Amino acid sequence: MKLKNFIKPQNASLLWLSLVALLTLGILVPIDMTASHFLAGHAITIMLLFLGVGFVGFVLRDNMVIFPSFLACIVLCTFIKESLTQEFTYSKSTDDIEVRVAHLVLDNEESIAAFGQSFIGLETDFLSIQTPIEPTLELQLMKELSKKMPYWNKTICNNNTALFVFSSYELKDLDTIYCKGNQTVSLVGTMFIDSSSQDQISFLSTKVPVGQGTHQEAEMHLDRLSEYIHTNFRNRPLLTLSGTKLASWTPEVQDFKEAHRFNDSKIDLELISRDEHIFYSKDLVCTGFTEILEGNGILATYQFRRPKKTAYNYKNDKMRSAL
Repeated sequence: MKLKNFIKPQNASLLWLSLVALLTLGILVPIDMTASHFLAGHAITIMLLFLGVGFVGFVLRDNMVIFPSFLACIVLCTFIKESLTQEFTYSKSTDDIEVRVAHLVLDNEESIAAFGQSFIGLETDFLSIQTPIEPTLELQLMKELSKKMPYWNKTICNNNTALFVFSSYELKDLDTIYCKGNQTVSLVGTMFIDSSSQDQISFLSTKVPVGQGTHQEAEMHLDRLSEYIHTNFRNRPLLTLSGTKLASWTPEVQDFKEAHRFNDSKIDLELISRDEHIFYSKDLVCTGFTEILEGNGILATYQFRRPKKTAYNYKNDKMRSAL
């Protein structure tokens, strides 16, 4: 008798209502638990699940299924939209300086081989590559890419990943950021877009640790990067190039983006988390974005936000006028 009462439609609807509330709150109000980070990473899938169940409830004419499912779907859709960016917009390209930036994450032999066959025709001003240490690939990169982009640098991250940057613009202020917690290394520097040094774009290439039980390491890693950015890049346009499977609305990424008012160059609405992210500061605008090399990388174009002068340049102008 008790089993029959439990499986009554009313009880099943109440059970679904409880599950909907639990999953929705788990995404909207993240706590420092692996389960909460898992839910945040699969927010799109859960939202689509609610949408599908809502239509099933509509067919069955069950209001206790229809309204909670559709309401939770609307709430999650709004949450994801708001968390994607603060000021995101694709801007029209102008006659001003436009910088083409490519970022690749090559994490297996197939992607490395595909890149080795097609990278020669890649047209870009700045290229960031994150790949397992591969001497043959490194020699190929040095031989071919250095012809078009003579300025480059490399560092080893966590003893198994190599971070490369190649640039047609002069690179200065090169540095490395060490995160003691996970023994990772990030590569930073500044592109000097013109000889007058008025137009500069700083970059930060990093690989955030991800995986089951690593969210605390990811938070520590991003906190260390935030500290460095606040100290060294407060008044310069900045690009951060990340190789990591994190969705844009996970708590640690949200905190990082909000701390620096970063925008993501791509609206992240895929069912799986992407490897490649390019976050850019409020001093820049994104004028285009595309996937390249069979999905192993992304290519975006940026221009300085109008008025083009940054706070760094205003400071210089003020000093000149005082003299």
